[in-house]
Formats: sequence, structure tokens, C-alpha cells
Amino acid sequence: MNLAVDYPLQSLINSTTQSVVYLDKNCKVLFFNTMAEHRIRAYRKIRVIEGINFHECLCESTSERFLFYFKMALEGKKSDLEVQLPLGNTFVWHSVGFFPVFDDAKNICGVSFVFNDIHEKKLNELKNVAYIEALESIAWRQSHLFRAPLANIKGLTELLSLQAGAVIDAELMEMLGMLKAESEKLDNEIHSIVGLTNEIKLGKVFRN
Repeated sequence: MNLAVDYPLQSLINSTTQSVVYLDKNCKVLFFNTMAEHRIRAYRKIRVIEGINFHECLCESTSERFLFYFKMALEGKKSDLEVQLPLGNTFVWHSVGFFPVFDDAKNICGVSFVFNDIHEKKLNELKNVAYIEALESIAWRQSHLFRAPLANIKGLTELLSLQAGAVIDAELMEMLGMLKAESEKLDNEIHSIVGLTNEIKLGKVFRN
């Protein structure tokens, strides 16, 4: 694959929102698309050019891990992962891929390194995880902390109802019936919230 003359392929790669860099087996840059050029300049203040060793574009904190997956790609193994890359004083979530590149003889001749900004998507995922964990905490509290006193109230109501008659007048008996009905409603609501939490965990309920 000769990227230097394959203009349609270059145009296609340059139109993607992903950053794409092709590296030879010695980690020298053979080709990069426009998005990769912009991101590397923004992140590392380096102007990437063909022939440069890509290690010069890496920061110290990511260099060792990059080399690990680069070597795996040279062994024919693909890697997809999510990492945080430094940008100024913060870190930005990226999806990163390392893919072996083959020549016409099916021999590995280099590595395709692809990375993409997924920061907003990742933050939303983490918020969803925190949301579900909060729901689980609420469900646990309602299930364990509220249910015990509720069971006591229901038990006392049932006991008083069994001992009714001459001891309890009709008006008080009616109040006991109302208390029992409201206790059952509260018990049903606790079951409903616990069930809803489980459905959200299983992805059966969608939130905006």
C-alpha cells in the first residue's frame, strides 16, 4: 500500500474524525491524517512530519505503555483500549487502537495507530455508573432500614386487629384498617423501587 500516491485513500482517511498515524516497524511516521496532526500539535506542541520517530510525539507517562501495544501489533495482535491522555493540566479520555499493517506479501510492515477523543461520552458513562450506584444505595436503605420498622408496624396492626372487639371501638377499628392499608402501600412502593433499580442495572429502563 503506497500512501504517497494513493490519493483517494488519503482523502478518505483525512475525512474521518479519528486520528490516524501509520508507523513503520521502527516507529517512524509513514503517514498521518489531518486530525492526527491537529491533535498532536494541541497535546504535545509538536509538528508531526513524515520520517519523525513517533516516540518524539509521546509524553513520558504514556511512552512505555505505547511501546508495549506497538510491539504487540508487530506480533500481529490488535489492541483496543480507553486511556486518559494529558492535555495541559488535565487529562482527556481517548479510545486508542493498535493494528498491524500488512504488505502485499501478507507480511507485517508496520502499525496503524488510531486514537479518538471520547471524553464527553466517557464522562456520561461514569455519571451513569454513579447514578446506578446511588440508586442501589437508596434501594438498599429502603429495603433494609425502612422495611424492619414497617414490618413491626404491620405486625402490631395485625395483633391489635385480632384482639379487637369490646376492647376497641368501631372508630378505632377503622383507623387500624387504614393504618394497615397504608403500611401495605408503603411496602409495595419499597418493592417497586428495588425492582426499578434492578431493571436500570440490566438496561431495561432508559434515561434521558
